[in-house]
Amino acid sequence: MHRWLARTLLAIVTLGILVAPTALDASPALAAWCNTNSCTGKDPIAMGCASGAQTIDSFILVPDFYVELRYSATCNAAWARVTNHWYSNNASQNLFVQIRGYSCSAANSSCFVGQYSQQALFGTDYTDMFSFAYWVRACDTNWPTGDPLDCTAQH
Repeated sequence: MHRWLARTLLAIVTLGILVAPTALDASPALAAWCNTNSCTGKDPIAMGCASGAQTIDSFILVPDFYVELRYSATCNAAWARVTNHWYSNNASQNLFVQIRGYSCSAANSSCFVGQYSQQALFGTDYTDMFSFAYWVRACDTNWPTGDPLDCTAQH
């Protein structure tokens, strides 16, 4: 009887060890893999920053085409998200969304640090992130590195 009990307990413990890591592995997908400066240039979804993020500013270019400035408090980073349900893929090939970073509160060339762009094809897409240690704004433009046409306020 003792052998049967020992084998049963061993099987339960072994099964618990094999099953437990699976449950634990699910949570890192929700954890942020970067913070502040280490998020710059990274994908907000892949880095776990999109979960719990909020839109802090937005504008509508035309009905069913809008640009959002998204912010993750967990990652202390921001990115631009574009939703395009207005232009077809061909019509939107010259429309891009940008997250633009600045070293000061003035949105001018002397403070400009850089930008990440994403083509605004039909559907929803987003740019890479910029650290929220910088002043940031989301813009639309007609070229990935082009000057902004319309922008959110700077945050």
